[in-house]
Amino acid sequence: MSKDVVLHLNEKVHNLFNDMAKREKRPLAEFIELAALKYVEDQLLEDAFETGEDIDFDEMDRDF
Repeated sequence: MSKDVVLHLNEKVHNLFNDMAKREKRPLAEFIELAALKYVEDQLLEDAFETGEDIDFDEMDRDF
């Protein structure tokens, strides 16, 4: 089930995100969602590397 989130972006950031979304032929909301997920995955991977933990990204993908 999807949930709504309101973001207040300055014009430069909005234009940047909108341009990137158009390049990827995605709606703006989907681009922002995927960019946020990528950031979280990168952070989890970095944390796991530092601590030596294993992360099951396949399980994460099933959750999303």
